[in-house]
Amino acid sequence: MWQKKDIVNEFQRLGKRITKQRMVILDVILEQNWTDCKEVYYEAVRRDSTVGLSTVYRTIRMLEEIGVLKRVYQYVLTDENGEQVDSENESISPEFHGTNDLRQREKKDEKCCTASAF
Repeated sequence: MWQKKDIVNEFQRLGKRITKQRMVILDVILEQNWTDCKEVYYEAVRRDSTVGLSTVYRTIRMLEEIGVLKRVYQYVLTDENGEQVDSENESISPEFHGTNDLRQREKKDEKCCTASAF
């Protein structure tokens, strides 16, 4: 797993600015208590009200580019009740239960991205 100082060094090597807002975002991400970009944003704003959503997106994109984060999408088959059919696969993200339910679920969740920390 990446350490904060290694990520900061990589940002500097690439000529990226190390701002207070980026450090807050990095702290939130490294704590791994989030599942999408908006959760990172909400927690970062709670800690520092000057953090903007675009800064979160740009920081996450940079972390993806250097290999700290990896965007993960996974679909699995479900039965008519929405229960997972493939019991070998334990993680489900995002859930898909047919076209009628999909838009309602998207409106409810409104997730901007899902990533997992290495």
